[in-house]
Amino acid sequence: MEAITTALLMELIQSVESIPATPILAYLPRGREIALDIAVTQDEKYLFSVCQLNEQARCFSTRPYFAEKIAKGETFKSGGHWEPAGHLAVAEAIKRYLVDQGYVTAP
Repeated sequence: MEAITTALLMELIQSVESIPATPILAYLPRGREIALDIAVTQDEKYLFSVCQLNEQARCFSTRPYFAEKIAKGETFKSGGHWEPAGHLAVAEAIKRYLVDQGYVTAP
């Protein structure tokens, strides 16, 4: 399964580069991962390893953003599909990454 996933992600990265653009992959935590108190999950390590295969690709995780929100008292559904708060947290995390890395300018 990992070999197939890696091949698909590498094809995606190459397609993005061909237009030309910077491929940016965001890790989206699932279930209880949202609240895990560890530096990096195995799935995050995997995604980051895919980006290491291509020097143009960028990877980041939205999980630390959830941790920030949880530390401030917010709660998120840990099973099934995210609720609106989960979607908003991911959107904010992606925006923060794109702005902080200089890919877009915030209004």
